[in-house]
Amino acid sequence: MQRLHAIAKTLLQGGAREVESVADMIDLVDEPNLPLLIRGDVSLGAVVRCAGAVVVEGKVEGVSDMPCRILAEGPVVVMGNVKHAHIRGRGIFFGRSTNESNLVAEDEIYVAGDVFNVVAQLGDAETIRDKMDALRDVIRAGREEKEDLLQQIRHKRQQLDNLLAATGITFNLNIGQIIKYTDSGLMINLTSFYNALQGRSEREIDQALREFFAKAVLGVLTRLNKQYISAGKGHQTRFSTVVYRLQELVFDTRNYDRLVEQIQAREAQFWAHGERFDKSDGTMSVLGVVMPHFRLCFSRLIKNEMLDSDVQAELSRSEMMLRPGKRRGTHEVVLKHNNEAVDLLFITPEQVQKVEFTAVNDRIEWSSVL
Repeated sequence: MQRLHAIAKTLLQGGAREVESVADMIDLVDEPNLPLLIRGDVSLGAVVRCAGAVVVEGKVEGVSDMPCRILAEGPVVVMGNVKHAHIRGRGIFFGRSTNESNLVAEDEIYVAGDVFNVVAQLGDAETIRDKMDALRDVIRAGREEKEDLLQQIRHKRQQLDNLLAATGITFNLNIGQIIKYTDSGLMINLTSFYNALQGRSEREIDQALREFFAKAVLGVLTRLNKQYISAGKGHQTRFSTVVYRLQELVFDTRNYDRLVEQIQAREAQFWAHGERFDKSDGTMSVLGVVMPHFRLCFSRLIKNEMLDSDVQAELSRSEMMLRPGKRRGTHEVVLKHNNEAVDLLFITPEQVQKVEFTAVNDRIEWSSVL
């Protein structure tokens, strides 16, 4: 228990949300990196969803048709027994025994007691691959949309250049380097505008841009073309057309910039998942007895080729199944790789007491924990 207390102390040192117990549902997925401390038990089919770590000072105990569920982005620490539970976290650490449970961890599973009738998985390659496939599709669609929008902006800018030349409207703008007319034509660059609004929400930036256009841009254009506007209704109509086209171009540029940011954010997510390629498979340690029926899988992605976001990956699964042997006092171990049986072992129950499981060369092995 000493190790679990040390892990929990580290996870909670920056503060946490505390609850006494959970018997229904608690959802903190919108509170990034906030750990959850449960002083009592998780029971009766309760569901805990957390963007940070979860520490349970009591036990986690559901029933067969209503298992408890803990889903966390960070580690999950349970000081008490775990029964009839589905738990997913970066690491999973139990202070006592666990049975009738499903466990999925990215790095490590540690059980200080016994394990009985448990399905455990280290690495979550299937989920990672699904997320990467979804992100890849979104990135490709975003890039296509970006190119289409860029072509529209270029076309509209050329139309506006032609309109300015035909109408004779004065357009020697240079407002903070944001909108200016150069020898190459109209140029719009909102970088300095964004820099002045760092930390603001997307909605606030959009509102500020509307106000900037209405007050600064329109005001300057009106003053520069006061004589042109006063020349008659036709001039007023042409001036309004130029203003409308310019406004449309400014907000198309804003949409383009926002789309570029979205694509960059999704690419960052994609590569964050990609960093898990060929990652070491982690370990599962059991300080008590591992009893049938027990299944363990090490799952990881192996990259074949890396080219932008068109990364190609294969799923590698090393599995073992521990079941009662046909002879009294023996166990059978079936080893598989990618659903194909690679070995059948006959062992004694003592050989799976106080052990650490690892995956070596696509094969699960175990050794004594000293």
